[in-house]
Amino acid sequence: PIHSLPLDTTLADAASAMLDRRVRQFPVVDQAGRLVGVLAARELTQAMAFGMMESTLSREQAQLRHLLEQAPFPLVITRIDSGLICYFNQRAERQFGLRHEHLLGQPVARFYQHPEERALLLAQLQREGHVLDRELSLLDTDGRPYTALVSLTLVEFEQQPAILTAINDITQRKRFEQELVFRNILLSTQQEASIDGILVVDEHNNILSFNRRFAEIFHVPDNILRQPEDKTLLNFVASQFQDPQAFVQQVHAIYAQRGLIAKTTLHLAAGRILDRYTA
Repeated sequence: PIHSLPLDTTLADAASAMLDRRVRQFPVVDQAGRLVGVLAARELTQAMAFGMMESTLSREQAQLRHLLEQAPFPLVITRIDSGLICYFNQRAERQFGLRHEHLLGQPVARFYQHPEERALLLAQLQREGHVLDRELSLLDTDGRPYTALVSLTLVEFEQQPAILTAINDITQRKRFEQELVFRNILLSTQQEASIDGILVVDEHNNILSFNRRFAEIFHVPDNILRQPEDKTLLNFVASQFQDPQAFVQQVHAIYAQRGLIAKTTLHLAAGRILDRYTA
């Protein structure tokens, strides 16, 4: 008898039927019993192999998406050929207030405040295969600028070459850094305008700052002031006192009490008298 397969037979059932009947091909018929084709063992093997490849790729893509969603920072994937956004994770959606319908399929270049920087990034990416922590000015979906550290790497996404971009918004950090620079400039200006000599030392006895009045009072040369540790400076200043060793011991006692607030009268060997304020 001639054995045939119905049109809706699965590949697995067709393979099982060939093994059971020890045949290398089957006629395929529709519901009316009409012949619509012939399924050969070779074609079946190729079809099953392709199906397994698709299944493997599907699992790999699912695993990749899972890893991307678990990342603790915003991630965006764009097509290399078109530059269009094809994926971003939930972290990016939450942090930047993005919505899939507003972002997917959009050209990534529109989110660069200076679009020419993207060409430089792509050139480096092609040369080195990755870009790490490049500081850029980007735009959110409303066109507001923000500062970010951006890292890029080449990946394959949905069986197509793509670029994976990690975005770290550092706007608040940059604002803090700018405020800190301004405060340091203000403090430095106040120090230089003071009639008092000022020396600032950290908990490791490293010189943090000083004003010119301090150098003038003790006639300290620049090469000593520019040394990171205060040992040489302390010895130089101590040599100008009536009892250098006692002065050094007093300074070490002050260093041992970091919260100390005190006023002391100092007597220099040349007869000068100074008030020292410690805080």
